[in-house]
Amino acid sequence: NRFPNTLDLTIWAIGPVIFVGIYLGIQAAVQHNKPFDQIARIFSIIGTSFPTFVFGLLVLMLFYANLQWFPPGRISDEYARVVSSPEFNHYTKLLTFDSILNGRFDVFVDVIRHMVLPILTLSYINWATFLRVTRGSMLETLRMEYVTTARAKGLPERDVINKHARPNAMLPITTL
Repeated sequence: NRFPNTLDLTIWAIGPVIFVGIYLGIQAAVQHNKPFDQIARIFSIIGTSFPTFVFGLLVLMLFYANLQWFPPGRISDEYARVVSSPEFNHYTKLLTFDSILNGRFDVFVDVIRHMVLPILTLSYINWATFLRVTRGSMLETLRMEYVTTARAKGLPERDVINKHARPNAMLPITTL
């Protein structure tokens, strides 16, 4: 019964985990020993050493209890009645995808709104890992001779990073 909820959360959390973690790692490597890199390193140290459940409780305390920006639970009561009605078809048992397939974008928005805090919790802890691996790999790649050669040829720094360094630095990330 709980697996569809876990799968739904995982599907929506994987994109931010990968893209934000890789982006932050690349930016930290490109801005090596600058303030952004220092902040990113602190961010990754805290993220890798922080227990997920403690971070989740702190996020709940801040965004739910204090600021009251996001609601608790899986879905609001009014939309729970819609989902449990006979008109709502459960094609995949994944509430976000079923709401889209039923054409109920109001239900979809409500479900995503309820998933923001769990996605944030899962993402932050994993961003730290992706950031550290990407940063290390990019720093190593940026010191390679072919990157130095590309810079010596007069290529713009953006092209050096995006076309030469980044694709070669992604092997450890692909493994991760």
